[in-house]
Amino acid sequence: MNPHGEIPVRTEQDVVLARQAVRQAAVACGLRLVDQTKLVTAASELARNAVVYGGGGTMSWHVVRDGMRAGIHLEFVDQGPGIADIAQALTDGWTSGTGMGLGLSGCSPGQGLGAIRRQAQVFDVWSDAGGAVVLAWIYPERSRDEDLDYGALRVPLGRETVCGDAWFLGRDGARVVVALVDGLGHGVQAGEAAAAGIEAVAEAPEPGALLLLHSDGLQSRWNLARYEGLAFRHPALVLVVLLRDFDRGRDDTGAIAVRLGGRA
Repeated sequence: MNPHGEIPVRTEQDVVLARQAVRQAAVACGLRLVDQTKLVTAASELARNAVVYGGGGTMSWHVVRDGMRAGIHLEFVDQGPGIADIAQALTDGWTSGTGMGLGLSGCSPGQGLGAIRRQAQVFDVWSDAGGAVVLAWIYPERSRDEDLDYGALRVPLGRETVCGDAWFLGRDGARVVVALVDGLGHGVQAGEAAAAGIEAVAEAPEPGALLLLHSDGLQSRWNLARYEGLAFRHPALVLVVLLRDFDRGRDDTGAIAVRLGGRA
């Protein structure tokens, strides 16, 4: 089973395929049945709402291993009008049919964004004119209290199944080591990017500072100041939004974002 992948979600058949894909990933990484059920429920609910309310979109999944623990990261990006009121969309029992997310808590009793947020260890939502982005990470129940304040991406080019970029995150008490390697990068620009990353890591961070490293699969002209409030959201959500808007489309993409020095 591929530890990461992406599929379109545009039809009810795609919803079925999304559910099957994450179930296979959950079984492959050894999640217990109760955690498999949470994962499949979240994938099914989010995929169906992307189809019904968001005009279709994509689902990405990543199997992440940390020692003996394994979890699965789900990311949904739709093409709809966005979510007018995220807080309201998270309310259990509330429903509307005007946009993706505007019925997510009322699709069926106990389902929707509100229920998924309670089941996921990490959950975040972003909405703007480009559509909605929903992030849900499912880990074993026994590891729910562990800190996961980072985001990372490995996206192979086109039909390739292996990404030439790789990332590393290590923690030792207050010390954090972050590395991103672009297997295809070389020359002056690669050296400048590596030097900038090392300099950023070496600096004493302000509380809540966001360190973001990426390969050249992502365009460098992004500016978080153009996304009001996005810099303070979960690092993984930041990466998905930037990939949506600045994917170069002709190379593998690797990225990692870490909240340094504690939360803002």
